[in-house]
Amino acid sequence: MCTGRVDMAHVLKAFSNGVDGVFIGGCRLNECNYITHGNYHALNMVYLFKKIMSFIGLNPERLRIEFMSSGEGNLFAEVIDEFVEHIRELGPLGKAEGMDEAELNLKLQAFANLIPYIKLVENEKIRVRFNEIEEYEKFYASEEYDKLFQELIANKFQMFLVNPDVKPAS
Repeated sequence: MCTGRVDMAHVLKAFSNGVDGVFIGGCRLNECNYITHGNYHALNMVYLFKKIMSFIGLNPERLRIEFMSSGEGNLFAEVIDEFVEHIRELGPLGKAEGMDEAELNLKLQAFANLIPYIKLVENEKIRVRFNEIEEYEKFYASEEYDKLFQELIANKFQMFLVNPDVKPAS
């Protein structure tokens, strides 16, 4: 399956079901097996998801994306082993971040209810296409992105936490 098919809802469902970490592996950038370059979509999704995780108080290192060739089995095994060990060191989702189960569930549910809105906003205003991962890192760490995130997502999330029955307007 192409990493471009990995959706925020898939990752969120894993975390909501108690998974402590999510790893996404895909083709190297510009070496797409399907000619769709879905790995760029996945990279955008991961950076956005990590920002949301950080915003709600979860360690963004619990989500990782790596790009490699299908012929690099040894590298894949090494990366997975390292990721699993790192997740063990972080501890259980939520508890390690100082959240009780009810708080974690409320925040994950708020996030789940915002996913359709977030996808719309991402497609219209946030998604970018660069050639190098460093360019993504620079953009997603920029003040410009922080401002967009605050205006488009963080404020809606806060409104939902105050009143869970309100759905965000598109």
